[in-house]
Amino acid sequence: MDVHVQNGVTFHLNAEPRFEELADHVEARFENRVETADLLVVAIGITANDHLARQAGLKCRDGVLTDSSGATSDPFIFAIGDVSRQVNASNASGIRMESWQNANEQAVRAAHAILGGKGAAVPVPRFWSEQYALNIQIAGLPDPSAMPLSVDGTERPFWRFEEFVVGINRPREVHEFSVRRQQ
Repeated sequence: MDVHVQNGVTFHLNAEPRFEELADHVEARFENRVETADLLVVAIGITANDHLARQAGLKCRDGVLTDSSGATSDPFIFAIGDVSRQVNASNASGIRMESWQNANEQAVRAAHAILGGKGAAVPVPRFWSEQYALNIQIAGLPDPSAMPLSVDGTERPFWRFEEFVVGINRPREVHEFSVRRQQ
C-alpha cells in the first residue's frame, strides 16, 4: 500500500461512501468528509456472459464448460477467454482465468484441436500487474492458504510456494519457475 500512498492514492478502508454524480464531478461522502473526483471507477468483480451459450444449449456454470482445448459440450463449438471454464482431471469444478495471456494460449490450443492436431500442452498460468515502477508477476495458481517455502525480502522480493511463485521485478525467476513446472 505504501507505493500507492507515495504516488498520491488515498485509501479509505472500512468506510461506506455514498456517491453523488454532479454535472462536472463526482462526490463521495463518508465519515463527515467529502472527496471529489472527475471520474469514479467501481470494480466489483467479473461475471461470465454465457447467455448466448446457454441459449445454444451448451453446458455452463459461471462460464461455458470446456476441456483444455476449448471444446464445449457441442463438438462443433469452442469457447476461449474469460467466458471459458476449463474442466480437467485435476480440477473437476473447472477454472476461469480472466487474463489476456490465458485467452491467447487457449486460442492456440483451440486452433490445434479444430485442425485435428494433437492437444497442445496447457502452460503454467501467469499473471502480472504493473504498478508504478513495480512489475508484480505470478506463475501458477495462487492459494491464499499456502505457506511460503522461501522468501527473498530484498528490494525486489520473491516468494516461493509449492505450487506458485510471486515476484516483484523478478521476471527471470518467475519465468524459470514456469519452465520447470512445464517440464
